[in-house]
Amino acid sequence: MAGTAGRSGRRPKPTARKALAGNPGKRALNKDEPVFTPIKGVEPPEWFAEEDLPLA
Repeated sequence: MAGTAGRSGRRPKPTARKALAGNPGKRALNKDEPVFTPIKGVEPPEWFAEEDLPLA
């Protein structure tokens, strides 16, 4: 069981990924999916490797 109790199956694919795949199921795409902006102004922890900074 993936996720939480009462919810079985895999997590839904993000709408952007469905659109890139050509919407294979031909179901309606979620137009109200939240869009998150990257967090800025937060320093990484000291133990964070220098080569991993672009991934953060």
